Amino acid sequence: GADDLGAFSGPIGGRRLVVAGDSFIWSFVSNSSLGALWGFRFTVVPQFPRGIQRAMEQECRHEFEEVIAYANDWSLLMDYELVALVDMVSCERGVSALELELEDDEVAQLRAYDSFHQVSGVSVRHRLTLLKHFNVLVSALLPLVSLGSVGEEWSLSFMVGALRRLLFLDVKYDRLHEALSRSQYTGPAPRVVLDRRGGGASDPMAEGP
Repeated sequence: GADDLGAFSGPIGGRRLVVAGDSFIWSFVSNSSLGALWGFRFTVVPQFPRGIQRAMEQECRHEFEEVIAYANDWSLLMDYELVALVDMVSCERGVSALELELEDDEVAQLRAYDSFHQVSGVSVRHRLTLLKHFNVLVSALLPLVSLGSVGEEWSLSFMVGALRRLLFLDVKYDRLHEALSRSQYTGPAPRVVLDRRGGGASDPMAEGP
C-alpha cells in the first residue's frame, strides 16, 4: 500500500513490522515533481534466537581474547603506521576502513619498518580488529565532544585530540561532513556590494578637515 511500513512502524501506528527472514526489499516510487530532496529513513534491528546469540557472544569473546594476547607485539608508533596503511589501502580500493580486510601483500608493506620484522600477519589482522573497534567507539563519542577546549589538558576533547592519529580518515571525514552539514546555509545566496565612494563618504575618517 501507499504507507504500509509507516502504519506499522512509524508514529502513525506505533507498531513494529517483524520480517521473518534474513533479508527484505523495500521499494517505493518517488515524486520528483516537487523539486526538493526527500526520502524515508527507517531502522532495522536484527533479532536472533537465544542459542545463536550465545554462540556469537562466545565467538566475540574468544576473538578479543586472541586480540589482547598479541598486545605485547605492538607500540603506539606501530599503531600509527598501521592506521596510515589502512587509510592508504582503503582510499585505493574505495572501501571504508571499518570494512577493510588487508591482503597478504598489503600486510607485507609494513615489513619496510624495522619494528614490524618480527610481527606476524595474524598479529597485524588482530590489531586491525582492535583499532576498528576503537574507531567505532570514538565515532559514537565525537558528536558529544566540544573541540573548542582541545587545548585544555583536563578536557575530553584534549584526550580525543591526543588520540587523533589512531582514528581512520573515514571517521574524521564523517565528523567533518556532519559538522559542515549542520552549519550550512540553505537560504538565498548572499549579495555583496563593493562601493568605494559610498564607503568613503560614510567613514568620518575619510572626510577632509
